[in-house]
Amino acid sequence: MAILERKFSEAVDDDLVALVDKERIVLARQWFVVARKKVVASWIAAPPSFSKNVRFLAFEDVVDVFGGKSAFNALVREMLDFDFYREWVENESPAGP
Repeated sequence: MAILERKFSEAVDDDLVALVDKERIVLARQWFVVARKKVVASWIAAPPSFSKNVRFLAFEDVVDVFGGKSAFNALVREMLDFDFYREWVENESPAGP
């Protein structure tokens, strides 16, 4: 499922699964997708091919429930306080053969 690319090439199975060494492992039977409020609203009229077990949650609602912009930003800073570029790009291991 390529959510970041805004494409869904095929319907998503009922369960959320991962493939590990060609073995299908169920991660969750009930799952959710977080998207911007306007995207979630657009899915009411034209939903993507998700499982009947998926629920949609607006990012803005998550922020509001957590206590608003300042509280949410403080949480993100606390959880993700590291140099993203250094960790994800500069420290990337070269691909093996």
